[in-house]
Amino acid sequence: MRTELEAFWGGAALLFSEIDSAISLAFLKRYPSPKDASKLAEKRLEGFLSKNQYCGRKSTPELLERLTKAPKGKAAEAEMEARREAVLALVGTLKALVERIKHLEERIAKAVRAHPDGEIFLSLFVSPNSTLTAASLVAQTGDQRERYPTNEALAAAAGMSPVAVESGRGKVASFRRACDKRLREGL
Repeated sequence: MRTELEAFWGGAALLFSEIDSAISLAFLKRYPSPKDASKLAEKRLEGFLSKNQYCGRKSTPELLERLTKAPKGKAAEAEMEARREAVLALVGTLKALVERIKHLEERIAKAVRAHPDGEIFLSLFVSPNSTLTAASLVAQTGDQRERYPTNEALAAAAGMSPVAVESGRGKVASFRRACDKRLREGL
């Protein structure tokens, strides 16, 4: 989507922080090309934002300035219409994908909370959006608690414990490369 927009309408690609957010998809559905947004003024944009419950990180004048100051694409009428149709198709596809991902994340969050160690892993993270990271940890550690009897055993398996390298009189601590990479990413 971002690549398509940058090809003919860079301002829309940079308007909101996430291209797949609800407000961004609603905007692109309503204004899929620069021609559709040519008469977009501050009052009309403000009405659109309030109708779509925009949280308001950026003010309406700032958003309008982003649109107008962005580089303009040079597309002929036929190309503009084709790209407009492509954006509309991508909006429909992204909307369905975003809804499906949200549904799957909710199922994962329920499964993590239902797991015997789920609350322990969830308590490791400050953000409530970290359920996927906690789910990854639950998946990597498995159901056999005796597999990692201590915190140190878990840290060693994840490569968090340094390796002592000795040579003659010298002894240094080195980064552990031989470990479970997925577990390291989860921690």
